[in-house]
Amino acid sequence: MKRLLLDTNLLVLWIVGNLDPARIGRRRLEAFEGAHLSRLNDICADFSHHVSTPNILTETSNLIGSGKQQLCRGGCDVLAEYIATLDEIYVPSVDTLKAPFFAHLGLADASLAVLARRGDHVLTADGPLYGMLMGHGIMVENFWHRVEVTR
Repeated sequence: MKRLLLDTNLLVLWIVGNLDPARIGRRRLEAFEGAHLSRLNDICADFSHHVSTPNILTETSNLIGSGKQQLCRGGCDVLAEYIATLDEIYVPSVDTLKAPFFAHLGLADASLAVLARRGDHVLTADGPLYGMLMGHGIMVENFWHRVEVTR
């Protein structure tokens, strides 16, 4: 059984977009439209298990914000519920340095890359991340290949 591993941007879209669809296309979600959230929801429904890393979850938390700085009301609560249901895999930062990912992608995406090598289904909307993983023979799916882009 494959688990779904979302990149940070898609996780922010999934959480914020489902809470407040009016936020799609605005701050932090400028690249997305309502139809993208619908497609993401369909993809997420195909997986009974999700997986993530502390780095991705921290980055998502930072983008969603908290208190007066939150992107939308309830975002932190939904992220907390999500965290409680997924398989969180710790990837030591030093392990991200052993592969060529850290210098090109940063720590969160490098941790995703290390975890992706273990066979989980990676879905990303990040072109450089997609290209880097494909270039190293790591199975990854580009979200933009699953949606009709209307921008």
